Amino acid sequence: FFFAWFMQKQAPNEENGGMEERYGYTWTQNDDEVTIQVPVPEGTSAKSISVVFDVHTLSVGLKNAEPFFKGKLYRPVREDECTWSLEGKSVIAIYLQKVNSKHEEWWPCVIEGHQEIDL
Repeated sequence: FFFAWFMQKQAPNEENGGMEERYGYTWTQNDDEVTIQVPVPEGTSAKSISVVFDVHTLSVGLKNAEPFFKGKLYRPVREDECTWSLEGKSVIAIYLQKVNSKHEEWWPCVIEGHQEIDL
């Protein structure tokens, strides 16, 4: 039952993204960028956060602990233009720059195998 529910695609939010309930993050996108918001415990310091990305993969979590999530990105990103920040000491905001931005390609998910939106 769970697998059948999970495989159902969700309607995209107003900013063409979705919510990944298993891993607790939300995401949005435009032609150029995918933005991911990951809640962390209130008062978390930026020094305790681990966000590691390259052209094809992303890992997000706290240092010296198992990542909240990690995996292969749906499409490649411009690694040298991607950034992250801690907002309000309670949300990690990750900004991934799409490689294929000229083609107006919408991503159905951020990480392969994660919840997809219905495009």
